[in-house]
Amino acid sequence: MNFYNFMMKNYLGTDMPGGDLAKDMWEDKEKFPRNGVGKYVAWHKLIRSYLVENEACDNCLEVFEKCWEEYELNERKRRGASGVLTCPLTVVAVLHIELTGLLCI
Repeated sequence: MNFYNFMMKNYLGTDMPGGDLAKDMWEDKEKFPRNGVGKYVAWHKLIRSYLVENEACDNCLEVFEKCWEEYELNERKRRGASGVLTCPLTVVAVLHIELTGLLCI
């Protein structure tokens, strides 16, 4: 799944910062970059540059960073990528709580 689809699936229509970013992305759906599989660092840089070039505010960039981190963790887990993170489920849960304010038990 690419970052755009991740944001549409998880945040579009929600009343939270990630929802605001997803709405902006949806409104720019024709031009918003769609990343491919892997190469997270390069795609992160490209999408962040796109946001900066389109005058995204500091808060938007901060939300992007948090959402990207959640996206990358989910993708690495889903694809079975090994190694870098020691407990991705805990990190994803903390990010989800931080972004949504919701604790899912």
